[in-house]
Amino acid sequence: MIKFDLDESKTECKDAVIWCFGHSNVIFNKFAKIQKYCKYKKFNVVKVFGSFSQNKDTEKAEFNEMLDFIIHQKQKIAVVLHDSNQLPKFLNSKSELMDLVSNGKIELYFASGRMRLYNNK
Repeated sequence: MIKFDLDESKTECKDAVIWCFGHSNVIFNKFAKIQKYCKYKKFNVVKVFGSFSQNKDTEKAEFNEMLDFIIHQKQKIAVVLHDSNQLPKFLNSKSELMDLVSNGKIELYFASGRMRLYNNK
């Protein structure tokens, strides 16, 4: 069962990837907040993915590269985004990501609200 809650409980995730995207005038602030959050969570950031391009093909290519990287990980990994306001976009168009949550391969973390989406097995 997928659960969405505050991230105060323990996690199996030691490593994390950052997924950061948006307009060029705000992406640097988002990225700095995500980095600070990863440090707070004591995540080892192994890779950063994202785009400040408004080109949907570029965003999709970066997203597919991230998915490929995640799928090849041997352990569960945290995927850290800036905020949960972007969640509807992921629920509608990024079902591969939600499948990874459902299968317990990843946990999604949202730095701004300190929340997570995970499989509660």
